[in-house]
Amino acid sequence: MNEATKQYEAELFANVKYYTTTQFLGRGKYDVKKFDNLPEATNHREKQMVQNPHAKIMVYAVCQPPNRTIPVSMPMTEVGKY
Repeated sequence: MNEATKQYEAELFANVKYYTTTQFLGRGKYDVKKFDNLPEATNHREKQMVQNPHAKIMVYAVCQPPNRTIPVSMPMTEVGKY
């Protein structure tokens, strides 16, 4: 990961508004739940995985730095894996 990518991620994560979990339910169908903090979102994901080990569910940080008009969703499981 280069320095520009690290700075970009740091700026985004310094401006997290909320977290979401997005679960794929089937062709074009998703269940999105909103959480105030990362532990709540992670716990929800873990509970869903216990109920259905084959569930396709991701945790996202919804970030909005002051210089952006539209929020950016960053997948939490992919951070630092570029």
